[in-house]
Amino acid sequence: NEAEAITLQAEDFAYKNDTSIKLFSDRNPRSVPRAKGRITYNTVGGARWVEQNQEITWSFEVNESGRYKFGFRALQNVVSQKTSFRTVRIDGKVPFREFQSYAFPYSASWQGRVLENADGEPYSVYLEKGRHTLSLAVTHAPVEPVIAEIDSLSQALDSIDW
Repeated sequence: NEAEAITLQAEDFAYKNDTSIKLFSDRNPRSVPRAKGRITYNTVGGARWVEQNQEITWSFEVNESGRYKFGFRALQNVVSQKTSFRTVRIDGKVPFREFQSYAFPYSASWQGRVLENADGEPYSVYLEKGRHTLSLAVTHAPVEPVIAEIDSLSQALDSIDW
């Protein structure tokens, strides 16, 4: 029994926790609302949504209780060949350990991304009929050990008296 798809527009968020997260106009023909010769804000994030804990939250309504899957039309092209990580929260909670730092790999173009496990099985979350929230927050947790090591090496190099 498949529930009807609920589409959330990225630019129609409930709130964000940082004013530097901006709306953008994208001319890709699949971005909606379409930019028909005018600046039309139809995406959010971009190069300004990269700092630890920056978060965007959307609000949505489900018409019937049941299990729901989540998918995104995503573009991660800010840093070439690098993966971005987001903490995914439903109603303020992380429903799966893997959602603590879910990977969005680099791509030169927009990609449809269903949140799924390593075997390609979509995650599903039980939601009661009514209003809910979906949040995505920047996390650097998977790369923090590398960053710490680079900082340590950099400090060691700086301390060398030439």
